[in-house]
Amino acid sequence: HPQGHLNEHSLEVQLPFLQVALGANPLLVPVVMGTSDYTSAMLLADALVPVVRKYNVLIVVTSDLSHYHEYAQAKELDAETCRLISTGQAQPLNRHFHRGGEACGRGPLLTALLLGERMGWNPPRLAAYANSGDTVGDKQKVVGYGAFIVTGTDRSQDEDERAFFNRSERAMLSSRVRAALEQGIGGDGFAFLPDPKTPALDV
Repeated sequence: HPQGHLNEHSLEVQLPFLQVALGANPLLVPVVMGTSDYTSAMLLADALVPVVRKYNVLIVVTSDLSHYHEYAQAKELDAETCRLISTGQAQPLNRHFHRGGEACGRGPLLTALLLGERMGWNPPRLAAYANSGDTVGDKQKVVGYGAFIVTGTDRSQDEDERAFFNRSERAMLSSRVRAALEQGIGGDGFAFLPDPKTPALDV
């Protein structure tokens, strides 16, 4: 709904960068979270899992970190937040927020970590950290920012779903390779005839 964006400007800030990276008219599905509780993050992560598995998507999560602390204090506060984000575990980060950790996009951050846990992605890797004191010069009241990269394939599915050959095909392939080797070693020449009823082995 358009009203969801009246006081939230992250989409318009991110859009020019996405257009440079993805082309002039990328297909976007903006999601603005009005709450930052753990339950909402779990519900959104669960809803995203089938979409991420079905489509080739890029997920961008945006959030500031600490707000309006002195430069050194902000760096100290943000260092702990960044460390917890880098673990890829949502619950410790959620506890950190309840103990006073700061990020205006707590809900999106928790959603991203929960989605990564469900998909079996690698933990986020910190690419850069800075705060507004590094750019505009005023170090009395700064806002922190971090950039993270998440990579990895879906390791959450069953081994048979991920593998090119399923378990029975691997067993058949192994037995046929063994038989072919034994035949070749015996001097009769190699013969490897895939089962025509198993298309994956018809190579």
